[in-house]
Amino acid sequence: MYSGEAIIRRQERMAAGQTAIRELRQEVAELLLPRMAKFHCLGQFGQNTQSLVASVFDEYGQQKFEEAVSIAMGLSNPSGQIWQRWTLGDEDLMKLQHVRLWVESKNRLLQKLRSDPKSGFTDNLGEGWASLLAFAMQSSWVDVRRDIMGRPAGFSYQSEFIGGIFIEENAEGLPIRTHNKFMLTARQAWDKWGDESPAVVKRHIGKANGAGDNEQVEFIHAIYPNHEYDPDRIDHLGKPWRGCFVAVEGKELFKEGGYIANPRNVSRFSKGLNGPYGHCAAFQVLPSVRQCQVMMVDLIETAEQKAGPTMLAHDDMLDYGIRYAPREVIMGGLGARYEERIKAMFNPADNGEGWQLLELMHSYIDRAFYAHLLQINQDLKSHVTDQQLFERKADAGVLLTPLARQENEWFSPMLDRELALMDELGLMDDEPGEVREARDAGMGIEAIYDNGVTRSQGAAGVGALLDMERFFASTFQNDPETYQTYKQYYPFEKRLKYVADNTAVPVSIMSTEEERAAIKAQHDQQNQEQQFLAAVPDLAKASKDLSGAVPQNVA
Repeated sequence: MYSGEAIIRRQERMAAGQTAIRELRQEVAELLLPRMAKFHCLGQFGQNTQSLVASVFDEYGQQKFEEAVSIAMGLSNPSGQIWQRWTLGDEDLMKLQHVRLWVESKNRLLQKLRSDPKSGFTDNLGEGWASLLAFAMQSSWVDVRRDIMGRPAGFSYQSEFIGGIFIEENAEGLPIRTHNKFMLTARQAWDKWGDESPAVVKRHIGKANGAGDNEQVEFIHAIYPNHEYDPDRIDHLGKPWRGCFVAVEGKELFKEGGYIANPRNVSRFSKGLNGPYGHCAAFQVLPSVRQCQVMMVDLIETAEQKAGPTMLAHDDMLDYGIRYAPREVIMGGLGARYEERIKAMFNPADNGEGWQLLELMHSYIDRAFYAHLLQINQDLKSHVTDQQLFERKADAGVLLTPLARQENEWFSPMLDRELALMDELGLMDDEPGEVREARDAGMGIEAIYDNGVTRSQGAAGVGALLDMERFFASTFQNDPETYQTYKQYYPFEKRLKYVADNTAVPVSIMSTEEERAAIKAQHDQQNQEQQFLAAVPDLAKASKDLSGAVPQNVA
């Protein structure tokens, strides 16, 4: 049984486990993602934050970080492509044509819901990847979007500020309990919950002349497994997940509800063994980013000394009123014998080594933020073979393993939530009866991914296939029988599909089974017609010979 006081105690334990990483996230935000540098103010924009412009002198890290977000999105969630599909866990059911067509129609419908500009799906992905790469964790919220009249209008995807997200893991190391700690003004809370608002909100709203409308109120939104789950109930206890809000002041629990699938998807970039909050490349490369700021200051100072060095003059020249500036005539700057009476205090040092060291730091940042993958692609277009191309892509697939990890913690749970919402909205009501029976019996779904990450991981197989064909090419030329044996082991149709599945060939241009059957039937008919036409001269000759062999009656 949960209470407001119990949830607040749990929140305190969660917050204690986040103390060390919170300072690290703050520094990363200041140097790489200034728009999210608010970890000490509960996500309230523009409050208790100071200008960070003066603390950044080398923007290279910020630029490469933004490129890394684009690279991650392009590889994992390519725009305009169905990069995630789902299928039924029963292969026998998927062999039924009407079932397969139904599944394909629902995949297209889900893609349409995601592609709706009002859904915020693309923005959510971008902010989620930025949070993952900078702070090692992201949190997104998927729900039904409603119009001004309260009617369902599609899906809504929102990325949550990671500074207010706290988690606990289960025995398998997956997030099982999540808290979102945030603040609203009393007026915002009243507009959101109305009469269901907690007592602290009602007290502020009740003040005369709106005096309490702008008072800040702290809340916790908690989601946890429903240990009192009863599938026969229709209230929140009849759903696998429970959720509630707690007003910290007064420890009041309110707005309790339930979910068929968890609407909050929390994932980590990489998972450590000593804590739930994970690790990411930004944490590893932070020393280089720090050093770049110091080195850039030194290089700027050296350049300034070269452009306007500190000058020395004799104290007898105080009365001259010397003006030292470009394009100025300096009276008294020369002595009677034309010797220089004003000299530079010292010759500024050569900063070539400083620039080399800065470039070294930049190369570390490039490596951490996948910039080398863009360089690999440029090299592949110019001077390498197809085999080398796939070998390098296979190496890149190894480096992209943290991106593939999101399939387990982010995209698959998000898919479960989306399908649950489609079911709630009646978009799955045309489900075939045998599918409904199988799902009621416990059949699950399987997610299939087709993106740059999976293709990079499958590129090793394509490279091996090309390597094998090159190895036997001379054998095939000298002994055609060996090629027939090769095709028996590796049919062309399977090789063609394997290469297409692990490269960027669009699925949309692939023919369906029905189209292939029609093409084969047309090809067979053309072959029969050609055989018939080829046989016509022989038939005519045979007919003529036969008629000549028959005795003619003599009148």
